[in-house]
Amino acid sequence: MSVTAREWAAFGLALFLSLVLLASNEHRQVQFVRAVALSVAATVDKGLADLRSIPASRKAIRRLSAENARLMLENARYREAALENRRLRELLGFRRRSKYNVIPAQVIGKSLEGAVRTITVDVGALDGVRKDDPVVNASGLVGRVYLVGRHSSTVHLLLDRNFKVAALIERSRVNGILSWSGGEYCLLEDVPARADVGIGDVIVTSGLGGLYPKGIRLGLVVEISEDVTSIFKTIFVRPAVDFSRLEEVAILRRQDTTR
Repeated sequence: MSVTAREWAAFGLALFLSLVLLASNEHRQVQFVRAVALSVAATVDKGLADLRSIPASRKAIRRLSAENARLMLENARYREAALENRRLRELLGFRRRSKYNVIPAQVIGKSLEGAVRTITVDVGALDGVRKDDPVVNASGLVGRVYLVGRHSSTVHLLLDRNFKVAALIERSRVNGILSWSGGEYCLLEDVPARADVGIGDVIVTSGLGGLYPKGIRLGLVVEISEDVTSIFKTIFVRPAVDFSRLEEVAILRRQDTTR
């Protein structure tokens, strides 16, 4: 059964009159009903308004997320530039103190697995690099140049089976030979059993042999093993350089040396 326009008009008029009477009636029960009706109407209106604002809120959230990502990347770039600047200043300080010509270099490749461990740097023969030049960073000895190309070079690291360096216990001036143990530490060998050495002692290059400048930091003593049947101590040394984080290095050349 369909509802006619006249019936809709009558219903509307009746509804309007009911609302007028409800609004003007001061009876307590009527006032209560009116308050409930107004509260429901306000809640519904707020809900509709919230629904209408959802698309705008989502757009704002997306815009803010994009802006936060942009600011994060920009902050990371500035932070990285600041850290690089600090590392370069440390290398520059080493250069000013050194009697060697210092060739700054950027690490462009790493091979840190297996018995032979190397890095590749972005300088070569055209920059003055020569085979066996020592390589350092602000923390200590990194290694020595092994292969030299025109524009790049390969460096054997201290953490390499073939690498040995004459070393010195900085405090007691006891000499030894430092080499890689095959794990995370190096071994300081040929140190007499009665030598003065303790946990935390600093190990540096001794300068003996003439290849490496004297006094470059090699690491810290972390463990000492003694065998009553041996005339030597076994000393474990934690390297001063964090080889997993190498980025900038410096290649050293004697100022009075031509090869």
